Formats: sequence, C-alpha cells, structure tokens
Amino acid sequence: MNYISTEEFVRSIPLCKANVDCNLPENRETEQFETLENIYSQKGHDLWLTRAKVMYLLRFVTNEKIDKTNKVVDKKINWEEIIPALIDAMVSEKEQLIVSKAALDSFRHLVTDFQNISPASTAENSGTVFDFEKAKRYWESNRPEIIKELKSKEH
Repeated sequence: MNYISTEEFVRSIPLCKANVDCNLPENRETEQFETLENIYSQKGHDLWLTRAKVMYLLRFVTNEKIDKTNKVVDKKINWEEIIPALIDAMVSEKEQLIVSKAALDSFRHLVTDFQNISPASTAENSGTVFDFEKAKRYWESNRPEIIKELKSKEH
C-alpha cells in the first residue's frame, strides 16, 4: 500500500458499531450521526479499519462538531485525552500501520506548528510519512503550548 495516499481510503471507511457484523449495511454508521464520545470510544475497536477511521475523524474535533452532533454547547473537548490517543496509536508496535499513519495525519492537522517540523509527505518528499516518534517528542516537549493553542480554537 502507498502510505502517502492513504487518506482517501481511510475517509471511505464506514464506522462500525462494536461487536457487530460490519458487512451488514444496517450496522454501519456515518460520522455525521456520531457523537464525539462515540467516535472516541471506538479508538480501541477490534477492527483496525474502525480504529483507522476514528484516528482520521479526530482531526475534525471542534466545538462546532459537538454542537451539531451532541446538541451540547457547553461540552468541552478534552485535548489531554485526544492528543495522547493519537500519539498512542502512532507509536504502538501492535497497531496496524495505516491506523498509525491516520493518527499522524490527524496530529499534523490539529497541531499546525508540527507541520513546520514534519510536513505532510508527498511523492517527491516521502521522508516524513512515518514521523511517529518525532510527533511524540514534539508533544512531550510542547504539551502546554499545544493545549493552549487547541483551546484557543474552541468557540
């Protein structure tokens, strides 16, 4: 698989409820009907396809999404859980590589300063495609600043 262009594949993956047959269309869910809590709770799903989709969806975490899906305007995003979940998926030796890659792409999307250190990979510049440890070090070194920046984007 070409890991530089995995986003289209991951974007097309349907979410699947836990402990059900995902091959049956009635068991599939789409993210517009999912709450943030349900998406996040599936980060440890048995199917790697669902875990990849969750890592992809976490890049779109905003209060606006919570407002639209949960109808809860005072719900705060817990960045201290979300970013470490992305990091854990990146550096776990037991995780599928595509899940780790989706987590890295979401981290880059959310932590825009990291893009200066590790820009998204392209066919011409593929050296950053698996910068998992670099993302982990950046998070560990800049955690307060990252959290402050993410919170500043909330409404």
